[in-house]
Amino acid sequence: MATNLVKEGYSVTGFDLYPPSLEKFQKAGGIPSTSLSESAKDKPFYIVMVASAIQAQPALFADDGIVKALPQGATLL
Repeated sequence: MATNLVKEGYSVTGFDLYPPSLEKFQKAGGIPSTSLSESAKDKPFYIVMVASAIQAQPALFADDGIVKALPQGATLL
């Protein structure tokens, strides 16, 4: 999804635990991030793509998770 948004002309910051996926994203024009919290910092909206609720919990709510890094009023999908 992130790469498709880049191809449509959107500026997209992304993070992936699997380095080859992040490299592919960067080669497509995406802006790679070194962590989930960094990828969410100062973003007015954020789209999370995970395979399961088990993956979503730490991605969203861990100490370095997305929710703590998003600014107040941000939209999370």
